[in-house]
Amino acid sequence: KMMDILLTDDDVKEIIIKKNNIRSDISDGAVRNVDVNLSIQIVYNNQQNQTKSITLSEYMNYWLYEIKKRKLKPTSFDRQEITVKHMVLPVLGDIELTKLSTSDIQGMIDKFKEQDYSYSSVKKAYEAVKSCLKFAVFENKIIKNPADFVELFHNEFEVKENIKFWNDDEVEIFKKEVLSKKPSGEYTYRLGNAFILLLATGMRVGEALALKWTDVDVNGKIIFINKNVARVKNREDHDEKKYVMVEQSTKTKNGNRVIPLNDAAINALCELYKITGNYDTVLANQRGEYIVYRNLDKTFKTILKNCNLLKTGIHTLRHTFASRLFRNGVDIKTISEILGHSDVSITVNISYRHTNPNSRYS
Repeated sequence: KMMDILLTDDDVKEIIIKKNNIRSDISDGAVRNVDVNLSIQIVYNNQQNQTKSITLSEYMNYWLYEIKKRKLKPTSFDRQEITVKHMVLPVLGDIELTKLSTSDIQGMIDKFKEQDYSYSSVKKAYEAVKSCLKFAVFENKIIKNPADFVELFHNEFEVKENIKFWNDDEVEIFKKEVLSKKPSGEYTYRLGNAFILLLATGMRVGEALALKWTDVDVNGKIIFINKNVARVKNREDHDEKKYVMVEQSTKTKNGNRVIPLNDAAINALCELYKITGNYDTVLANQRGEYIVYRNLDKTFKTILKNCNLLKTGIHTLRHTFASRLFRNGVDIKTISEILGHSDVSITVNISYRHTNPNSRYS
């Protein structure tokens, strides 16, 4: 495609002309035919002149779908896409890439503070902008990254207590309902023992959903955690309104681990084997396929309602497991390894909540 480029003295630093493949012929001694292949390189004083019409929205979408999509796990990409589309671009998207300033990004963060966004959500938005602009610097689209000079302080955000765990009485109430049976002798909740397994091992829900019978060693009283299952957008069929279940690597670098099984966990696995033992997956649905997290969560909420426990998330089982280990004198490092935390401070935070009863409920 040919283009006419209007240059001013201020735009251009130098023009470099290179000669390639020169051929010269002399036909009659008077006329010389010369073929010259010229290449012209224009060097600008300011590289931003080449991208001055690109908005952050245009560049960030390019960065998101052409660069990040190839590097991130499907679940991570889905989360980043939501952050970019629903947080960053509505605030900064219309600003030209080369005109985006530190004050613009700081203003976005301040706006989110006023709207009571959590520190975690704001941090994700900031890191997405910073990473995108870092790539823009790499591509010579901008000279420096304005996000490098933004201040984001954790203590400026209201701390929202969201770590909950149960006491012994609540655990017993929950277990009684989970293991209840119909007059026929069948469990009221087909895979109710899945919740007992989570409570007895501290596994993440995604890890439990991905668990195969080949990962279970009942005789050795251990299970191997090496993957998880997540629900992600169905991008391969170009129908992003539909979702599929995908198996992927564990959440953190310490996610691959071996978890010891106590009697409660072993009994739960034995009961589950009676139901799903013909399938590869421990928590298989009636077709032998992965269970969708949403369905498991729906069952969990039904159980809470039926036994009059306060509404909470399945993750409470993991917190309760950690809290009980801490109370029984297990050291923080060991608890962290069992949970698969990449940062011991996360485990310390849970333990702190255990010693501060007033912080148990969000």
